[in-house]
Amino acid sequence: MWSTRGRRVVVWARTPDGLGECPGCGAGSTRVHGYHWRTVTDMPLDGRPVTVNVQVR
Repeated sequence: MWSTRGRRVVVWARTPDGLGECPGCGAGSTRVHGYHWRTVTDMPLDGRPVTVNVQVR
């Protein structure tokens, strides 16, 4: 989902539901320990600043 706020383009995204994998052993798990928001500022789009907000688990 995205929107424009004045001259700024804001993108909202989230990681997909489903199994998460351990980076060490590769075992799958459906247990979620928590969600966190990450905000990244990206290159301008059509001369407007871009902010990407991602919800990760």
